[in-house]
Amino acid sequence: MSKKVDFSFSFLQGIPHMVSDEELKFLFYLVKNKYTGTGIIADLGCRFGATTLVIFEALKLVKAKQKLIACDTFRWDEECETQLKDHPYKEYFKNNGYLALFRNNLSEFIEDIEIIVDIRNSNIQTSVEFLIVDVMKSEEAAQLVLEKYYRALIPGKSFVYQQDFDHYLTPWVQVISYLHRNYFIVYNDIKNGGGIWFFYKKTIPDELLRIHFQTIPKNVIDNAFRWALKISNKKKHKGIAAAHVMAYIYRKDKNKAFDLWCRYLFQGYELSGEFVDLQRRLEEIK
Repeated sequence: MSKKVDFSFSFLQGIPHMVSDEELKFLFYLVKNKYTGTGIIADLGCRFGATTLVIFEALKLVKAKQKLIACDTFRWDEECETQLKDHPYKEYFKNNGYLALFRNNLSEFIEDIEIIVDIRNSNIQTSVEFLIVDVMKSEEAAQLVLEKYYRALIPGKSFVYQQDFDHYLTPWVQVISYLHRNYFIVYNDIKNGGGIWFFYKKTIPDELLRIHFQTIPKNVIDNAFRWALKISNKKKHKGIAAAHVMAYIYRKDKNKAFDLWCRYLFQGYELSGEFVDLQRRLEEIK
């Protein structure tokens, strides 16, 4: 008889995280049921360790022991102020980063984790079967993930989770996913979460692992966001639409960005949240 899975995830008690219950449950399910051990698992943007711990608990349930890469900057940021506001060692983490907290949260499995501080320090020597991506916060970081981790994916085996698929400040996530659309299958669009799971079906050519975002033609950018809206659920659409505008704000193309901003508002997107911030950013473009 198979063991009953406890989806209350009581082992996460006290560990702050920004992913939804639905995201955590599907991660657990996928590792438990689809991981073969052909390649390693890499959790890029592991934060305080919630997703990393879910992965290990899933592996433990099926008695699979595997090394895992956990990568983050472990540097204090504005979100830490809220997430760790009541932590007794808050001041220590504020001054020294939260790597010690990650280690403590993963103490049971720490010997099986290769901790990488900063994606630039990655040196992958093996294939990657599961890749959780929450570090594409800049074009540089996105490029490093492509060159170091996407290159290590296994055709017909690997799964990739793009956690920031609906995030408006990282438009390269949607564009990269579009440029790679012929090499992946959309495996699961998490309804109550920001990300989408992709299944890697065939090898990406080298030229698509070196993407210069600023030189991508406008028609490709626009097609990418039309595609992103098409493959995703409506809960993601406002963030994706805002990312489309943000792509041109980053390029300082004020006319194109303003036109898109107006067009999306005309389509019914509310002037709140991301679209208020976009308005501020548009006003700042000289």
